[in-house]
Amino acid sequence: MTLTFHVVSGAALGTVIGNPVAGFLLGIASHLLLDIIPHGDTGMANKYENKTNKTAQSVAKAYVSIDAAIGIMVLAILSAILPPALTDLAYSLTIMGAILPDLLVGLAELFKRSVVLRKIKTGHFVFHNLISKRFGDIPLSLGLSLQLVAMIIIFDRILF
Repeated sequence: MTLTFHVVSGAALGTVIGNPVAGFLLGIASHLLLDIIPHGDTGMANKYENKTNKTAQSVAKAYVSIDAAIGIMVLAILSAILPPALTDLAYSLTIMGAILPDLLVGLAELFKRSVVLRKIKTGHFVFHNLISKRFGDIPLSLGLSLQLVAMIIIFDRILF
């Protein structure tokens, strides 16, 4: 899933979770469970892992950067329009948990010698590839479209 989708799903969970620790842990769990659903980025990830394909690596880095920027903007908008009673510590920690697995994967890319981060990255991709490696992935355009529709539905549930 996109980081933006993890932000939105974390925000939705965070509005109903009253406990910050539970929210953080549920945010992590939601990330891993949502990543099981094929969402179209397996091909990009595979091309990125091919270290000789510099163009694919640049495209993947741009994709992640744009996604992160959109996720930050969505979070800023949500935090501005939600009632203050819904944006408490549990809300914030649930979102943090929901994006932490991707942050750790990014750190594993930066600190390749870290055994701990490599193990976390490997564990993350067990979830990510659970269905898509066995049965195939969907096209990226379809994955992004489905996530957009799901985010609109989630926004509707949060706001109304």
